Amino acid sequence: MASITEGLKCVQLAESSLSAQPTEAQHLLRTAVAQFSVVCGPEHPFTTGAEHRLRSLYVAGRRIRVEGLVKAAQYNGCCGRVKRIVDGVRLCVVLEEGLTGGGEGIKELSIKFVNACIV
Repeated sequence: MASITEGLKCVQLAESSLSAQPTEAQHLLRTAVAQFSVVCGPEHPFTTGAEHRLRSLYVAGRRIRVEGLVKAAQYNGCCGRVKRIVDGVRLCVVLEEGLTGGGEGIKELSIKFVNACIV
């Protein structure tokens, strides 16, 4: 069962692993957001604070893997780098050359944060 204490523990662990292990920090912050959202609601400061901290992990140049796309599923599993954050809700990602299939060259995608996994 979700609890505020469990969410706070996840945030503390994430803060301690941010620089050394951004992938682990991402996982912990996603867990904290889920915990707080269930217990406090999606608009509560605990929830929005954890979401803000999670989004701060996606700095320009950060390497990510695309996952969970439905309409453009052919890009799932592709890796790329964050170019910028768009309107605070999406990432502009430049896929690594040669991983977009079919000789498309360099490809930019606009994806939701939830569809970007730090690698």
